[in-house]
Amino acid sequence: MTNVIKSVCVLGAGVMGCNIAAHLANAGLNVLLLDQSNKNGERNANIQKNLDLFSKLKPNIFFAKNLKKRVIIGNFEENLKDITNYDWVIEAIIEDLTIKNNMFKNIDSILKDNKKNVIVTSNTSGLSVKGMCEGTSLKFRQNFLVTHFFNPVRYLHLLEIVPGDDTNPKHTILLSDLCNRVLGKGVIEAKESPNFIANRIGIYASLKSIHLMQQQGFSVQEIDYILGEQTGRPKSAVFKTLDIVGLDTFAHVTQNCFDSLPNDEEHSVFESPSFIKSMIEQKLLGRKTKQGFYKREKGLSYVLNLDSMKYEEKQKVKFPSIEAAKKISSLNEKMKSILNHSDKASNFVRDITVFVCVYAANRVFEISDSIEDIDNSMKWGFNWSKGPFEICDIIGVRKFIELSTNKGCNLPKWLHNDLLLEQDTFYVYKNNIKQVWDPNENRYIPVNECKKNTLNFSILKNSDSNIVKKLAVTNLIDLGDNILACEFNTKLNSVDFDILSDIEKSLDFCEKQNYKGLVLYNEGGHFSVGMNLWLVYMGIQAKQWKQIEEISKTFQDLCVRLKYSPTVTIAAPYNLTLGGGAELSMWCNKIEAHSELYMGLVEVGVGLIPGAGGNIEMIDRALLNIQNDRKIPLDIVLSRALQSIALAKVGTSALESKQLLYLSPQDGITMNKDLHLQTAKFSALSMISSGYNNSTRREFNLPGKEAYSNFKLMLNGMYEGGFMSEHDLKISLKIANLISGGDCNPNHPVTEQELLDLERETFLSLCGESKTFDRLEHMLKTNKPLRN
Repeated sequence: MTNVIKSVCVLGAGVMGCNIAAHLANAGLNVLLLDQSNKNGERNANIQKNLDLFSKLKPNIFFAKNLKKRVIIGNFEENLKDITNYDWVIEAIIEDLTIKNNMFKNIDSILKDNKKNVIVTSNTSGLSVKGMCEGTSLKFRQNFLVTHFFNPVRYLHLLEIVPGDDTNPKHTILLSDLCNRVLGKGVIEAKESPNFIANRIGIYASLKSIHLMQQQGFSVQEIDYILGEQTGRPKSAVFKTLDIVGLDTFAHVTQNCFDSLPNDEEHSVFESPSFIKSMIEQKLLGRKTKQGFYKREKGLSYVLNLDSMKYEEKQKVKFPSIEAAKKISSLNEKMKSILNHSDKASNFVRDITVFVCVYAANRVFEISDSIEDIDNSMKWGFNWSKGPFEICDIIGVRKFIELSTNKGCNLPKWLHNDLLLEQDTFYVYKNNIKQVWDPNENRYIPVNECKKNTLNFSILKNSDSNIVKKLAVTNLIDLGDNILACEFNTKLNSVDFDILSDIEKSLDFCEKQNYKGLVLYNEGGHFSVGMNLWLVYMGIQAKQWKQIEEISKTFQDLCVRLKYSPTVTIAAPYNLTLGGGAELSMWCNKIEAHSELYMGLVEVGVGLIPGAGGNIEMIDRALLNIQNDRKIPLDIVLSRALQSIALAKVGTSALESKQLLYLSPQDGITMNKDLHLQTAKFSALSMISSGYNNSTRREFNLPGKEAYSNFKLMLNGMYEGGFMSEHDLKISLKIANLISGGDCNPNHPVTEQELLDLERETFLSLCGESKTFDRLEHMLKTNKPLRN
């Protein structure tokens, strides 16, 4: 069904329109972006200006710069009639019911005689479907629904779909499937209620936090310190998030709630605070005006004092309960620790937790019949680590009811169920299946992940029967069909001797027990930040050169085995995949990457070169398909690999990582993180069924000293131009020597093992450099690179 929609027209080239257009292009769709024409000069100048502005953000709204070519621009006056040629039209103009309604009437008149059923959707954050479609034809209403993307579109997983009373159900199914599999979104079907699910709960949570802040005498900075990562919220907490969203946008959504919800039991909470109105008047809108609750000026950070409405320099904030939570790794235990504390911050956390969870419980049936959908909306749309009902499970349902009653809160009748109170949680595991409380049927039902028939790693791991083997720092998890997953469990999934040993044992186990495939996978914040630098640092400090060489040799040998084992190996990297983590991935038979991949061989930053075969893999990728084509000078081809390694380039997406050669052309990219593990497993099964065999070690025809001379000229030019330091140049020349094949004869192939030996020798030589030691020490102390 996803192939039905291949082209999309986006109406509106503001923040949301440009972000949506970019993400559609990221997904491989053809896009037309329209807005009002410029009255003076080039008609599309303002549209192009906006698109250029948003595409300069870091990371880019596009996966790669060249994808901007997929977005064609135009204007309403000349090009609106062209929507008849597109499969899907997304409206993303100003959030004004009258303006949107007029636009849809205009679209209706254009499409009324069109034989093709063009689907039209609105990106409204909460306006009524009925109101937006007032005065349109039945045909239009049948093809109309809401697709509410969240900003930033590339990064926030949630997409709310809201059909109208007349919407053709087939369109809802079609778009849900497309947005899930092609755009990589977590799709939730919401009811037509003001601000739908995520904004209804999220806006309430923000405003209630502000009300409690004012009542209990906290500052802006204190609230952001309390309601951050230690309490399961994003780093941006409350006020930094509002700066990102924009105070004008926030006020608009807030006003929509206040106007549309006169009977809401918390109606007064939705009245926008006076200081927000004052900030909007003063154009203190957040990041878009470079000043909001926070601003930076002359290298210093300032925060707004809401009493004086003046900026003050940021100060360090501490509360004992939050400081204690920082020492705990599990979020569940962090929350329990904070809630059991008795300082001012813990009292605030207890209050806001109770009020938000009560509000969410009272919204069941009104905004959604599904507890799980409400939780996922907050996790996917607001980056909460846990949704309100999952937070209740940390407290326990009975304790939550007790705390709520003590606060004088009114709770819905559906909560007072004997079975629910007996289990004391909204989520349970029964018969190795994760289940969630269904308030409609008053019983536990399987969660949606099971219904979607996807591989949910957390659910798989919860069953001891799926844990095939526990090793020192890894687990082997059965994925079914003779495929295992090897899960890392070190801090930041860094690579050390335990990881190397465990993967070696995992391959032994697969080969002996006749498992056909092994997927390197985990669900940490990052796939792997690379080699544990302490091992190298301590070895250099003690001048234990043999031990350092052993580290590199052990790592290289494992990588070679990953490539040539009879067990098919798949790496499934995502987020940060750096240094040794990248090398582990690159030596697998195939990489199935998540689209949000930040991959790079960054060893130059600590004075080293990749020491586990990364250079050899980069040579292979550079030479792919041109080995027998002597028309292309090899030094030009290899220079791509050299620059990526020598400049420690990091791809800001899987696609850009492919352009930098960290991924090969045959490596896959999965848009939806929920489908990542399943896709990796399918890749293994596909290779197995096709009879994949990779037993022959590689040889390379490399250009040798002639290419090295050319590389030296290029690198010296970069040094003289100030693009690298003296030590960078020294390292880069060593990389150039390795990439060109060292002292090889261009007429005779260089074996893979010869290159691995040269790589290890080069790696060890740099370990003896004092400036390398300084770089390692600086990185370990500050987590920042030193360019000495």
